[in-house]
Amino acid sequence: MKFDKINIIAPAMYLPPIPLFAPLVNGGKLYIDISMHFEKRSYINKAFILQANGPMLLIVNTKREGRSRTPLKDLQLDYSHNWHIRHFLGISASYRASPFFEFYEEEIKELIRVKQWNTIAELNVTLIHWLIDKLAIPIEIVIVEKFSKNFPYAQIDLRWHWIPYRKLLDIRDPHMPQYVQHFQELTGFVPNLSIIDLLFNMGPHSSEYLEDYWKFACGNPEFLHKVYNLALQ
Repeated sequence: MKFDKINIIAPAMYLPPIPLFAPLVNGGKLYIDISMHFEKRSYINKAFILQANGPMLLIVNTKREGRSRTPLKDLQLDYSHNWHIRHFLGISASYRASPFFEFYEEEIKELIRVKQWNTIAELNVTLIHWLIDKLAIPIEIVIVEKFSKNFPYAQIDLRWHWIPYRKLLDIRDPHMPQYVQHFQELTGFVPNLSIIDLLFNMGPHSSEYLEDYWKFACGNPEFLHKVYNLALQ
């Protein structure tokens, strides 16, 4: 599994966590399922960034009537609470002093704060395309619009595995790869944050960390199972 191209299926996640991208560093396909129903305990509308006092949770507001099971492709965004302004201000405060933030600032500002999107799927898919481009990962993105509980085209299915979202932050190993985080001297190294934490701190070297992360996962059965729900092959 270490050297094969990996295919993953995942929901349309907001600024997804680092482990989503690590198996894809050598190529493969990322199937983004926009037919799924919204799951409030997932990363669909949430992301963790790092501030001086620890991880900060970003939450995207959506227009969801009661407990209606709305597919992501139809779930509209709610800008009345100005979450988009708070998110960009939080991101800017967290990463302005990071080595590479200035190179991505205007683009992510345009995508999150300036432009307003209709649905959560539209926002998230656009951000994932942007992230893949900046990470320079040679993968194909495939949008899944028809729901299938069992998806045979992907070796890794993350549609329900990272629920509740907080558990991914709690998966730690003292030997796992690290990179220098801006607030690391205050918080210690915090793993599995949003991919933007890696991008703003490592820039064009981000793929090197992703490769190290995936190699570590493939060499550690317990870690591989916890993060990706996979057995070592």
